[in-house]
Amino acid sequence: WMAYSGTRKLVFFETVYRYQEKPKSFLTFLAGEEYSGRKLAVYEEPSVILILRPPENMDELKDALCVDNDAEVDTSTRYWIVESVIDTNTCKLRLSSLTTVTSIVPGVQDNEFRRKSCFELITPVSSIMLSAIQIRNGGAVKTSFIDSGAFLETSSAELVLKRVICNAHQKDSSSSHQAGENDLSWKHQIILGTLHSYAILGNKDLLDQGIAKARKAQQQEARRMGESTEMAKYLDPRVIDAFDESGKTPLHYACANRFTMGVLSLVAAGANLDLRIEPYHLTPCHLCAQKLDDKSLTSILQQNRRPNVVDEFGRTPMYLAITEGHAVGGMADPQALDRCLAILDAHGGDLGDLSTFRHPISHHARMWNHELLAVVLRHVNHRYPLFPPNSSEADPKRIGISASAIFHYPIHSALISFRENLKMFCEDRDPKELHSLCVDAEARLTKTLQTLYSCGFEPNERIETVLGQFNGSEQLSSYVGFAPIQILYRAGLDVLEHEDRIPQTSHRRIVDTIVKIAESMVSKGTRFVMDVPLPSRPRGTESEAKAEDAKLVKRSDQLKIESNKQLAEILGGIDRLKVAQKSWEVLKPVSTESTFVFHTDNKSLIDNYLAPGGSDDKSCFVCWKQFGKLMNRKHRCRITKRYICDECSSKRILSNGEEHRVSDGQYLSAMLAGTSPAPKPIPPPVAAKRGNGGATDPKTKHVTSRLDRLEAAEQANRDSLFGSFLDNASKAVFGEEEETDQATAQAEGLAGLANQLGETRNMLHQRGEKLNTLAEKSERLASASEDFASMAKKLNQSTQGGFFW
Repeated sequence: WMAYSGTRKLVFFETVYRYQEKPKSFLTFLAGEEYSGRKLAVYEEPSVILILRPPENMDELKDALCVDNDAEVDTSTRYWIVESVIDTNTCKLRLSSLTTVTSIVPGVQDNEFRRKSCFELITPVSSIMLSAIQIRNGGAVKTSFIDSGAFLETSSAELVLKRVICNAHQKDSSSSHQAGENDLSWKHQIILGTLHSYAILGNKDLLDQGIAKARKAQQQEARRMGESTEMAKYLDPRVIDAFDESGKTPLHYACANRFTMGVLSLVAAGANLDLRIEPYHLTPCHLCAQKLDDKSLTSILQQNRRPNVVDEFGRTPMYLAITEGHAVGGMADPQALDRCLAILDAHGGDLGDLSTFRHPISHHARMWNHELLAVVLRHVNHRYPLFPPNSSEADPKRIGISASAIFHYPIHSALISFRENLKMFCEDRDPKELHSLCVDAEARLTKTLQTLYSCGFEPNERIETVLGQFNGSEQLSSYVGFAPIQILYRAGLDVLEHEDRIPQTSHRRIVDTIVKIAESMVSKGTRFVMDVPLPSRPRGTESEAKAEDAKLVKRSDQLKIESNKQLAEILGGIDRLKVAQKSWEVLKPVSTESTFVFHTDNKSLIDNYLAPGGSDDKSCFVCWKQFGKLMNRKHRCRITKRYICDECSSKRILSNGEEHRVSDGQYLSAMLAGTSPAPKPIPPPVAAKRGNGGATDPKTKHVTSRLDRLEAAEQANRDSLFGSFLDNASKAVFGEEEETDQATAQAEGLAGLANQLGETRNMLHQRGEKLNTLAEKSERLASASEDFASMAKKLNQSTQGGFFW
């Protein structure tokens, strides 16, 4: 030891007693025990723990000093023999039951007080049990192993050992503990015997034994004090809610480590469910939600029933589960998220105040997390009406708001994310990043858009106003007036600006990706020909919210694809987009069950709302087109209860045999939600054939067939003419489903309709006369055909004898 140079820093040197079991002898069948006096020497430099004993005899001492047997040794100097050397980097410390009531020492009885006072140094090769309680007067006076003196002596030795061992581990593995300054879970893996250590290790048996041991001691103390033991089923807060150096309780560690069985045991033992930890003042409910531990979350909510407690930033457990929830390994788990949200829903959980947070729908849309997005949408009301009547959730500023606006425009957020990532690539020009971006966009972005379409988000809705101030709100607000397809156009223009600096292969890959996204959007009702974005929506009542022009994304006629040939080429050409549009146009009405609320009242006015996406009698709530008296008349969406233009409500939904005009987004919701196509109408039966009682004489078969076809076509023309006329007349006068509150307008419309019906009757009469004339001519033609056949027969008979004989 002294042969090596270096600093020696001794921090503890006291007498201890080493516990050892005596082996069985032939005189006794039981193993005994003994406590041998030792010296405990704890060094910080070097970091080592020594167990010392006096030499047994002079020969051992001389051998240790490496001197001859004849040499004399100074007996006035005290010598110690090193019995055990313990490396602090590889050892653990189990605290004694005297200082830590939950510490479990196997095989120890309740009346073995000295054994319970022993702490244990655990090394890879052995375990050393030591008692720091000093024997009074060499044993002449009975020594107490449970009084305050014994507690102080034992706790002093344990405190030094904990400091030295933890310092050694911290220096040796400092790189592995940089995850967080307040994360001290590693300490509880080397300092054993506390409830914290059992929660970290995930050992339910030890945790239950520790709780039972503490409860038993608490009951014994209550009986000693003459108090009732009924409350002893809940542990003393100083035990069950003990804070470690990072301010965490055992329950916090159990929740953070998904130790479900441990959470159940701690909650049953009376753990405080409202204690918070740093950072962010998270409660156990927040921790379980963040870890997507549905079973632990259930046990906590069944006790405190506070599902909407907020952290330092105002986030509820539901919001934290949606935005930051992750399963084992830090991976997303849609099934676990679904279970947690179902539990929070059942206990009345909600997202809380989102005035300073991006809505989770927009958050996952921006990240293209389509699987998680689908789960969240199942637990968030995205169907109209968004707020139940007389609901407390209906903020006066949000009455009449659209789904896209209340969820912070998720379709736009997904496309803005694509554009920003594409701009970064154009600046960096990294082919690997480009390939990854294109693959993600073609797979995850298109699926994200598909998920949003299936939930009724409008494919052509423009951004009006972004509610709240959150990270990314300014970026979203800069696109005020943009429809989703125009954000994609803006990305295409970015590619054109950097075309000279992008390699040809990369440029072609980008174009292919943009084309696929555009086709996917157009096939779902997105119009690729739209007006240039306006900085604000034209309304009958001016809105107070206006975007600053300096913060708006550039908008010009370049966004008109019909006049910008370069942009059209980036998107695959107008003809290619028309093919995708055709797949939308041919879609038929869909039938749906009672999953939608239809508003069938045609007479009541629809109120104007200043909320983003609210109804207004001057412009369409989706595309902002202004209504006119003759052109672009306003209609009603039967689900959203908003005024809408014809282009944004081109499809219908059938419910209970009745056809309803709805917005394109609501039609997509019905179509993509697994509803079946509407049955085709059965054609009317063809009228009976005229003449000869339906005879099928071969000589007149071709004539009667022709008559049948003509009559069937005429009948179809009559139905088409009359039916289409009624539709067109109704649209011209009433705007199809527009309310007509003015009696004079109705009277004028009905008078015009009567005139039109008269003209139609005259036209039908003329057609009937023509048809009758045609039938008479056909009959004369048939008669002439019979005469001609008779003449041909006679001619044939006359020529059978030959022309010359």
